[in-house]
Amino acid sequence: MILKNYNEISSKDKSFLFELKEDAEGLQFLQITEMRHTATGTENHVVIVGSEDLGLFEAALKKTIKFANYPKKKHGSNKEDTKSNRFNEVRKAHKRAYMPWDEEEDDELTEMYCSGATVQEIAEHLGRNKGAINSRIKKIELKDKYG
Repeated sequence: MILKNYNEISSKDKSFLFELKEDAEGLQFLQITEMRHTATGTENHVVIVGSEDLGLFEAALKKTIKFANYPKKKHGSNKEDTKSNRFNEVRKAHKRAYMPWDEEEDDELTEMYCSGATVQEIAEHLGRNKGAINSRIKKIELKDKYG
C-alpha cells in the first residue's frame, strides 16, 4: 500500500484521518478513519471509498454539508437556540408565524379571501407572512371552492 495523501482533523474526544492510498495494482481509494478516544481506549471506525465512487461520494458530501448550513454557528450557540432565535425574529414581523392554524383563523381567511382581500392584506390581518397565507389557501382548497 502506498500513502498518496494524508489529512487529520482532531477535536477533544475524536480524530478523523483522511488517507488517499494506492493498492498493489495501482488502484486508488480513500480511507476515512474515525478514532474516538474513550475512557477505556480508542475505538476506530473505517470507511473505504473506491476510486470509482470518489466523485459520487464528493457530490453527496457537498450536498449534505450545504444542507447543514455550514459554516457552523459561532462557538457556544446550539441548534435549538438558533432555531428559536430565527422564529423570534420572524415573529417580530408576523406575530402568528409558525403557530398552528385554528378554526377561527381559517374562517377569517376564508371570509377575507371570498371578499377579495389581497394576500398581503390577509397576512397583515392574521399576523402571518404571505407564504403562510398562500400555503393555507392551497391546503384548505379555497381556490377550488371559491375560485
